[in-house]
Amino acid sequence: MAKRKPTHRKYYAYCPACKQDRAEYATLPELMQAGLVVCPECGEPMEVTRRPHRKNKHRGGLAPDKYLTESQMATLRAHAAKQAATLKSRRAQTDYVIVETLCLSGLRAAELCALQIRDLPCRHGKHVLMVRNGKGSVSRPVDVSPQLAETIKAYVDRYRAGAADDEPLFLGCHGKPLAYRVLYSKIVRLGTGAGLAIAPHRLRHSYATDAWRKSKDLRWLQDQLGHADPRTTAIYTKTGDELRRQYAAMMR
Repeated sequence: MAKRKPTHRKYYAYCPACKQDRAEYATLPELMQAGLVVCPECGEPMEVTRRPHRKNKHRGGLAPDKYLTESQMATLRAHAAKQAATLKSRRAQTDYVIVETLCLSGLRAAELCALQIRDLPCRHGKHVLMVRNGKGSVSRPVDVSPQLAETIKAYVDRYRAGAADDEPLFLGCHGKPLAYRVLYSKIVRLGTGAGLAIAPHRLRHSYATDAWRKSKDLRWLQDQLGHADPRTTAIYTKTGDELRRQYAAMMR
């Protein structure tokens, strides 16, 4: 009689922020070797579990802890600008440009880290950031304001002058491209200084919520965020909506 092969329970790398399993491995050493410490999508710390998670159903807009209000976004940006003006260091200037780019473009953390010199308005002359390898290996242009384009240009002129087209915009330690973990720690530190509990993906949610409130154009917002399904984008139409607040205020 043939012996039964021993069965091994799989280990899962689970993101509590996205509420999704990001990867599965047969053994714990394999998972640890893969280095899945933070979620590649949102940059939040990952959890190791022994069974896949069932995604809870959700209706309505985003939970209050998933995005910032317009005034909170202004507080964060003002704090980053004050740090850059006070310290006048390259690190502070980089932090300021990173915050401005995330708050005013809605890029994913991975997309910001992957930005190259050739993708910038100051190089190709259009007011867009070119995302060349977004989620699902999809490229897209992201519209940006003239103010953000000028902020990025000033940073490039000062710190990345002479960089080749295929070199990264933001550098980490030892001249290497900015890593997820470094970006995550920067945003957490800046948020703490501004009195806010944030992560990079919350700035994307905040941008999307504010962009919908100002534009009311679902198709444009879908293209900006790089969503394949408009139903994914539709959650922002239910988040922080003024009309909904008026309805709630009537219930007295």
